[in-house]
Amino acid sequence: MSVLPMCLLTTFLSLLGTFVTSAAAEDLGVLSLKDGTSDLRSKVDVIRAKTSELNELLSSVQTSLETCLDETTTDVQCASGFEKFQRSCYKFVREEKTWQQAQNDCRAMGANLVSIKSWEEQKFILDHITAHKDLFPSAIGFHAGATDAAMEGIWQWISDGSLVQ
Repeated sequence: MSVLPMCLLTTFLSLLGTFVTSAAAEDLGVLSLKDGTSDLRSKVDVIRAKTSELNELLSSVQTSLETCLDETTTDVQCASGFEKFQRSCYKFVREEKTWQQAQNDCRAMGANLVSIKSWEEQKFILDHITAHKDLFPSAIGFHAGATDAAMEGIWQWISDGSLVQ
């Protein structure tokens, strides 16, 4: 063989090799795309399942909100001797008692000592005491629904065990 045909043969084989490599790469790309498509489909299925879960959760939250709305729009009636603030009833007692006596008396009425949860609630209580200070002449303090019985100096609300802030 002469140099020219050999050079052409080498070039042809080189081009053929490049073409075959390129075709193989394209075939791999197609396979990769097929794998990717399958992977995407499984991810879409997962997203659909999560969306369904979120829709169920949203529905549950909406139901809870509707229940809360019903409860908040229903007027609370307080027993005689109690004062209403927002959705709760409060009884201010003028007798001096120990914390345990006060808690026992509240429980006997189906109630608990107050667990203050908001500034508005605290202000309501302070305003009531200030407005009626003549009714509480010897009072140096009031019992609230917190205790440090579990650990001295660490105050917790008895209603839910959360720490007093």
